Amino acid sequence: MVSNFIMKSFQLLLLLLITIFAVQINFAQGKGRKLVIGGIVNGKATQLPKPDYPQEAKDYCASGKVEVEVLINEDGKVISAKAVSGDELLQNSAVEAAKKAKFSPTPHIQVKVKGIVVYYFVPVRKCIVIGVVNKKANYLPKPIYPKSCRCQGIVKVRIVVDINGDVISARSDLGHPLLRISAVEAARKTKFSPAIINGPPVLVVAFLEYKFYSNGKVST
Repeated sequence: MVSNFIMKSFQLLLLLLITIFAVQINFAQGKGRKLVIGGIVNGKATQLPKPDYPQEAKDYCASGKVEVEVLINEDGKVISAKAVSGDELLQNSAVEAAKKAKFSPTPHIQVKVKGIVVYYFVPVRKCIVIGVVNKKANYLPKPIYPKSCRCQGIVKVRIVVDINGDVISARSDLGHPLLRISAVEAARKTKFSPAIINGPPVLVVAFLEYKFYSNGKVST
């Protein structure tokens, strides 16, 4: 009886030691793979370069907040970055700046940190951003449906309207490439009153929408 009890106790002790040893190994192997969610990390940066303000973004009065999600390694270096919000014309610049940021290292804790770097772009031109303005146009030509395309969908064109009501810039990033080309060409010919919003004439950023149908028709 005594010998059986001793044997079982020894087996249990051995099993406990093996379990503890295995946990220690797993913990040691997993140290470098720990991840901490850090929220907004601007204030924790030791080096936070300012993003460039792209000329195209200036031309289209792009401004406002851009958020970039970053992954920071144990040495405080950014190993990945991607934009999660903000004007598309500003996102690439913000991402490139975030990749160059530096943070305090965590060598004793050995954790990676995922956080958000926030940038604010202040417009350099006096302008007002409004929504879709198809119904405000004095002259709204329809895009020509491409003969080589039997595609369909909505194309949204971003435009800049000067104080005379003329479209001085137009671009589109969504939709079939052939439809975008046609939509942008039509958008450039659109005419508005000198002030398409209430108040004195100002530079306006707005959008025109065109719907292309597979039967060759286009609606505005």
